[in-house]
Parts: sequence; structure tokens; C-alpha cells
Amino acid sequence: MFSRKFKNFFISVLLYLSIFPLFSETFFTGIAGGKLKMTPEKKDETTKPAMTLQAFFSGQINFSQNAWSHMEFSIDTKNIVSETLFESTDALFQVDELSVIFRQNIETLSNYFSLFMGTYDPIGSDIFLQRQFGISPIASKITESWLGMAGSLLYPHFGVGVSDVLRFSSPYAAGLYIYVNHEDADYFVFNTDARFGGTKRFFTFDIATGIGAPLATKKYEDAVLAVEKINWHAGTTMLIGNNYTPALFEQAGVYNAIFRSTEENEFNWNELYFLIEPRFNYKGTKIHLTLFCLPQKTVDSLLFVNDKMGFNMNIFTDMMNTRNTGLDFGLNTAFTIKELALGDVKRIPEALLSGQFNLHITPYISSNFMNGELHSMLSFNFMEFFQTDWGKSLQLNVAYKTYF
Repeated sequence: MFSRKFKNFFISVLLYLSIFPLFSETFFTGIAGGKLKMTPEKKDETTKPAMTLQAFFSGQINFSQNAWSHMEFSIDTKNIVSETLFESTDALFQVDELSVIFRQNIETLSNYFSLFMGTYDPIGSDIFLQRQFGISPIASKITESWLGMAGSLLYPHFGVGVSDVLRFSSPYAAGLYIYVNHEDADYFVFNTDARFGGTKRFFTFDIATGIGAPLATKKYEDAVLAVEKINWHAGTTMLIGNNYTPALFEQAGVYNAIFRSTEENEFNWNELYFLIEPRFNYKGTKIHLTLFCLPQKTVDSLLFVNDKMGFNMNIFTDMMNTRNTGLDFGLNTAFTIKELALGDVKRIPEALLSGQFNLHITPYISSNFMNGELHSMLSFNFMEFFQTDWGKSLQLNVAYKTYF
């Protein structure tokens, strides 16, 4: 009952802070995008087209120079043409972020205090670095997603909470996040996280760590506060070099390693996140070589990645890349191992000998169109073509993103 009242109160505060400035001058910016995925689907000895949709909306309302809010939501549908286009379709709708941010300048420092619901400045995304330092995106292309701005996540700041970030003129930034969620099936979880990030000409980094404490108070009648275990999470993102030079991009993190006082500690290899990516530039052509091991939940939302572990090579170029005119095209090759995580390294030779791997070849192209970007890609899975049904080996994605 208390948690419901607290949540309702928090929503009321956010709505009040969002509505009140409507009586003064405000400024709105946003981005929206959607992606259609088309694949053949075999049912009852017949092959029919299948189409799914992923879409998102992200916006910012500026109330003044020192107060603004963020909102983001996404939708992920199942097959929208399974029987007929005009029947209802199962879909997952999610409010990803609602937040209000207040800035106060103190001499050469800037303090950002935030109230948030949903996922806020997640670890693993470069959103924090973009918002604090105004840099261009540095995330790996293979972690692109059409379910929001964040892309892949090492771990989210997810729930209802507050944050306070102090940005120095160096430029560096340090932050503290306190939030409550219900990621534990039985109890509410109280989380606190610390973060430190910065950017220089040839080095950009974002490091965070924190703990979550499931509140097991209801299990004990006379207890004021009871904690039976501690969940530890941590993550780091680094770029040595920059987007215009040869560079090395790295991400590593763990989500909820469990420590108990009376039982054995738990570490789930399936929740370990690892990605390392050397980047090369040669006369306008860029080559990114990526070795990765990602949690399955992360893989499910990504565009280029289909399995948890593998190697990826992305060769692409961006010619005449401006806001109004531009053309990007590339070729992505992904070699992945089916069903294995980092803890299963010893089983890799067995998986290779038994054919438990995938090889995806994906040419893609994007161009500026009207007030946005038009994207298309055709993916071909060699192993599906030779081992199962050739129709399953093809996948066409068409997407559009617009700014306003």
C-alpha cells in the first residue's frame, strides 16, 4: 500500500512539474522512429509473410535554461500480418523514461538534480556522455536498437528515484543515483549507484558501480529493516581515440552478482556483458572489428546481433554526411555461437564441430529523407539456408527516424 501511494505521489509531482510551465514559454524537441522487419514464416506447409514493428518516441521539454523534462516510450509488436492486417495484434508497450531535471550553476560547476521514473541514464549507453558533454554518439553500431535511444545496456538505473550529478569544467562529471524498483520477484529493491565520467580529445570514459538491497522486511514480523542479500552491479564504457581517428572501444559489466551472509554467493555468467572493438579509418572507409558476449535480454532488442557470443566485422562509409543530405552504406558480417555464454568457453570447439553457429551477411544503407533518416538492410543467414528452410535465412528491415 505504501509503495503504491509513493508511486502515485511521484507521478503527481512529475505531472505537476510538467504542466505548471505550460503557463510560461516552453520549447520542445524530439525524435521518433520505427522499424518494420519482414521475414517469411512457414505454417502448415505454406510460407506466408511475417511483419513486426518496433518503434519509439523520445522528447525533451525545456521549461527554461535551468529546468527541463525527458520522456520516452517504445512499442514492440508481434506479427501484424499473421492473418489480416486489420485485426488486433499483440504488442508490448513500455514507458521507458519520465524525468524532470533542474540545473544550478555554481561558479565553474553545474549541478543537475533529477526526479525520474523508468530507465534513466542507463549504464552501457552513451546517453549520459551525450547529455553532459554534448559529444557525438560513440556506441558500437552493432548495439543499435529501435526500441529507444539507449541501445544496449550493461545495467539500467530502473525504477522510481532521484539523481544528483555534478559536472566540472575539466570536463568531468560525478553522479549519485538512488532508486527503488521491483526487479526481485518477492521484494522491493533499494538501489544506490555512483558514477564518474569524462571526455578528452583522445579519451572518453564512463564508469559506474552500485548495489541493490532487496527489502525482506515483510518476512520478519518484528523487523524494522531486513536484508538477506546484496546485488552488486558495475559497468564501464571507454573509447581510446575518437570518431575521426583509429580507436579502441570497450565495454564490460556485470548485472546483479548476488552476495549472501548465510548461503553461497551467486554469479550468473549469462548476465556478464563484454564488448571490445578496434576501429580503423582509411580514406573515408571505416572498419570496426568486434568481439562480444552479451546477455540474452540485450540481444533480443538489437539489430545486428542474433546470438549472445561472437565476432563481428562492420565495414561502412559515410559520404556527404550532413543534416540535409547524406548517404551511408556498409556491409556487416557476424559470426556467432548459438546458445553459449562466456562461462561456456570450453564448449566452443564442440559447438563449431557440430555446426552450432550462425553466419550473417548484412548489407545496409541509410540516407537523409525529408526531415529524417531512411534506413534499410537485408540480412542473409548462411547456416539457416543450408541447414533448415531457406526462407528463414532472409530478413528485410526498413526503418525511418525523424526529428522535430
